[in-house]
Amino acid sequence: MIRILLNAGFGLSLLVVTTAGQGPVVIDVGQVITVSGATMEGARIVCKDGKIAAIGGEIAVPKDATRIVLPQGVAFPGFVDAGGYIGAHRHRNETTRSVMPDLRMSDALDGSDPAIARALRAGITSFHVMPGESDLVGGQTSVAKVDLDGRVTWLRRDGLLKVSLATAAWDKKTPPTHLLGGLEDLASLKDNPAVKPFWGTGCLVAARSPAEIAAATELKRRLGVEPLLLVNANIVDHTDRLAGNVRGV
Repeated sequence: MIRILLNAGFGLSLLVVTTAGQGPVVIDVGQVITVSGATMEGARIVCKDGKIAAIGGEIAVPKDATRIVLPQGVAFPGFVDAGGYIGAHRHRNETTRSVMPDLRMSDALDGSDPAIARALRAGITSFHVMPGESDLVGGQTSVAKVDLDGRVTWLRRDGLLKVSLATAAWDKKTPPTHLLGGLEDLASLKDNPAVKPFWGTGCLVAARSPAEIAAATELKRRLGVEPLLLVNANIVDHTDRLAGNVRGV
C-alpha cells in the first residue's frame, strides 16, 4: 500500500491510497516535494500495485488508470512528528516516582485518543511519542505510524530514555526538589543496570532555562552522556558550550 499526502489548496489535505490489485492510479498535481526536499513542478505520479511506479512531467497515462487531477495540489510524503504526546497526553507523567526507566510509552498510548485522528488529518502519518517532563527519568520513548483507519502500528517500542532537567521535574513535593538534586540523582544512577544501556547515545534530555541547559552540558563529564536536547530559544546563548557535549538539539 502506498499513501500520498496532497495539499489541494485552501487548507485542504487529502490522503490518496493505492493498494495492490487496485489498478493504476495517476495523480496530476501542481508540485511534488520529494523526500529529499527537491521540488518538481507540474508533475504526474503513477501508482501501480500499491507502489509509486513513476514520477515526472511527461508520463503516459495507462488506459485503465483511475485519474486524479489537482492543478493547485502539492504532493509530499507524510509528516513525522519528531517528538510529542500524540495519543498519550493524559498518561505522559507519573508524579509519584521520579525514576521509571522501564516505563514504555507504547504501553501508555490510548489508541482511541482523538488526537491520533486529528494528527492523521493534518498529514502526520508517523510520530515519536515520549514521556512528559514531570519525572527525572520518565521512561522510554516509542515510535509509531498510523494506518488509515486510525490503528497504530509500532515501528519501535523501545526508543530513547527521556530525562528531564526542566522545572516540572523538580518543582514539586517529591524528590528531587531542585535542579542540583536532580543532577545528583542522575549521578547516583550512573551504574544502575536499568538505565546504564541508555547512557551514551540513547538519552533524550529536556532543558528549558539557561541553568537547565548549562546543567545538561555537564552530563557528558559526569555520566558520559551525549544527549539529544529538547530546548527552547534559550539555546542560542549556549551554542559554544554545547559543541562536543551533545548529539543534537
